[in-house]
Amino acid sequence: MVDTGHANGLRMIERGAFGDPNKHNTAILLEAGQHWEKACEQIARETTLKFLKVTGVATAEWVDSRCSLPAPEQKVVQVTEGYAAKSLEFQWLDVYNGLEVIEKAGMALAIDAGHTLRSPYDNAVLIMPTRSKRFTVGSTMVRFGRVESIA
Repeated sequence: MVDTGHANGLRMIERGAFGDPNKHNTAILLEAGQHWEKACEQIARETTLKFLKVTGVATAEWVDSRCSLPAPEQKVVQVTEGYAAKSLEFQWLDVYNGLEVIEKAGMALAIDAGHTLRSPYDNAVLIMPTRSKRFTVGSTMVRFGRVESIA
């Protein structure tokens, strides 16, 4: 997934410089899975190496000799919007780990300050839903995305 900032106000993990039209900052967000999963370390390392290969920074031979994971199906997910907690009573209605696809718009996902958070459109991808009980009002609890392409 790549989140490059957006004209509608979305920013690379809420870092304002990436959404400032007067700055030329560029960033890439690499999602390697759930942070506590052991496999994330190898996925992140190999994804970074493959990025260096694709951009010509490292040779194919050097990178390929250091990678052993099979190439997964690639999906481009466009981040469209996020939801920030309005209260400390935010509560998910189910367990979400991330990258779940919610088939129907309007499905209830969470309750927050008497408000029901619902999927904004059909086939909404949940990106980085916060599972921690330690958050503050204003913390991003989830981002929504649309699958743009599959390769």
